Amino acid sequence: MASTSPLPSGGLVLIRITLGWLATSTGWAWAARDELDGGRVRAVVRHHLDDLAAPFAFWGDKVLLYNPDGLAFLVSWSTLIAGICLLLGALTRPAGWLVAFLALHLYIYSVESVAPLAILLMAVGASCAISRAGRRFGLDIALDGTLPPWITWVRGRSDFLS
Repeated sequence: MASTSPLPSGGLVLIRITLGWLATSTGWAWAARDELDGGRVRAVVRHHLDDLAAPFAFWGDKVLLYNPDGLAFLVSWSTLIAGICLLLGALTRPAGWLVAFLALHLYIYSVESVAPLAILLMAVGASCAISRAGRRFGLDIALDGTLPPWITWVRGRSDFLS
């Protein structure tokens, strides 16, 4: 018999925590040890610009390469913060979508061998966001009623992706 509980399953909580650990450790390596810098971002994006469809080439050229050092800083710290949020089960909807968005960029602008991992990260990040994976063993239980809905993405929008 299927469970009718509005809470996510324990398996999904384990997946959320694992994704959180992965994003936190990667973000920490990029931010604290400067493993991701503007030169690396510039090289990866420029390498793929000629092979991309026009909208992705435009985004890569005009947005991502506008300030590669700033982008490296933003991606490093965004990954770290999203990972911490997923580990703690806090703000799992915005954190999950952020991971999925970053993984989409990894899929589009990185080497082909990374594509399967990027697809998996997109799916897991979106799943954590859609299912509100922080509602069991996470801080989302306490935050949903106390923070404004524009931060938690839940109150007043109960029919949105739930």
